[in-house]
Amino acid sequence: MKNIEKHKSEFARLISLIFNPLWFSIIFLFYLVSSKDFSRSDNIGIIIAGSLSAFVLPVLIIGYMVRVGKTSHMDIPERSKRIVPFIIFSIIYGVTFLISYKIGLPGAFNVVVFAIFINTIIYGIITLWWKISIHCAGVAGYLSATMLIMGQRNIFLWLIIPVLCWSRIRLKAHTPMQTAVGAALGGTLTWIEIVLADYWFNIL
Repeated sequence: MKNIEKHKSEFARLISLIFNPLWFSIIFLFYLVSSKDFSRSDNIGIIIAGSLSAFVLPVLIIGYMVRVGKTSHMDIPERSKRIVPFIIFSIIYGVTFLISYKIGLPGAFNVVVFAIFINTIIYGIITLWWKISIHCAGVAGYLSATMLIMGQRNIFLWLIIPVLCWSRIRLKAHTPMQTAVGAALGGTLTWIEIVLADYWFNIL
């Protein structure tokens, strides 16, 4: 029985690592450029801008926090320690959006960056009082963007969410409510933001 429980926990850690929003952002970027008929220069711009803002800089910042003892883990489990990173990340996403919009990267990419910018601010405000699952919120947001931009055929990818929720609960990182609200909020906010952007600017 102990071995079964140990294996369950190890599997939960693996799921949590694979479907961390930071890693998932890279998967999303490459799926985006491979699915859409963008120019080569646009593809390069998307990969560079997206990777820097959604993966490289956050990893460096959180890694620094771990190294100097500001947090105990790359997931930043301490709710109070998440506030400053949320502020920094929202600035990074905001600047990335302005630059990518200014240089004319595809609207499908720009709207995702803008959605992440807005959502990060919202998650940061919520974190002042409550700790929702950013794993679930971030991945659900990318899944909404994937379905709207790359097509409804990707609906099966939502099967990731219950598995991810289970892993975060299993690891005692979040309660069931925190994972459910995170997933619902991330998916719904991103869906609304992209649909409205497409309605107003016809970007998809």
